[in-house]
Amino acid sequence: LEARLQDSERRYLELGETASEGIAVVQDGCFQFVNRHLCDFVGMTEADLLGRPFLELIHEDDHELVFSNHRKRLAGVPIPTRYEYRVKTRTRGVRWLEMGGALIDWHGRPATINTINDVTVRKELEAQVRQLAFVDALTGLPNRRMFAELGNKYLHLAQRQATPLSVVMLDLDYFKQVNDRFGHLMGNKVLRVVADGLREQCHADEYVARMGGDPESTEAMWLYLRLSTGDLGELTSSFTELGKKRSRTKQAEQQETERAMAVIARHFPELEKALNDLKRAK
Repeated sequence: LEARLQDSERRYLELGETASEGIAVVQDGCFQFVNRHLCDFVGMTEADLLGRPFLELIHEDDHELVFSNHRKRLAGVPIPTRYEYRVKTRTRGVRWLEMGGALIDWHGRPATINTINDVTVRKELEAQVRQLAFVDALTGLPNRRMFAELGNKYLHLAQRQATPLSVVMLDLDYFKQVNDRFGHLMGNKVLRVVADGLREQCHADEYVARMGGDPESTEAMWLYLRLSTGDLGELTSSFTELGKKRSRTKQAEQQETERAMAVIARHFPELEKALNDLKRAK
């Protein structure tokens, strides 16, 4: 039996040294074997890792996930074949790793052998794709697709909690005149200024999104989502002051910005009336 155990461990070691991915044997919550690829992933030496608790390397937000899966694997409970988590490296910041594993005997006692790949680049690309898919590139606000997802989640939450759900539509009337009079660069700046102001109004239970619009008319339709018991009346005053507040930006651009924002601010009374009508209709 001892000979078979030694032969098994020798084969694990040979696998670890020839594999093209990180390999780690964990027993009693500590590293018992690591190969050079894993050392490269975390920016540490073999001496740094051997005998070290593996959770010390795991990002705090992923402690529960990794520790729970490790215990389940030791207990023979099914877990995902592979899963992702973050580690804190010595020289490369936070990295994303993907890990799979199996239960083995190591010196006659249960342990896990884990195969590990660095998937940080893939995660970054996925984040960029999500950014393009769900965020408006000009303003950085959620776009129509993300707002639809958020709206569905908030609707279900409001139904479960019996909490009012408010949706306010904002439209920059005559926005085409801003583009025609001051050019599209100034029009884009106005959109960013308004977006920043709306974003500042948002609390923890609120979202604002840019929905887009007809290029020949507004190019600026916004939706404001709120899950709370608060009165919409307070939004009216904050929105009507938006143009005035946000126009005071950089001193060098102040006059030009105020001229452009004035085209919009003149129509804020119409927005105030729409919000008041919405409030009375609740």
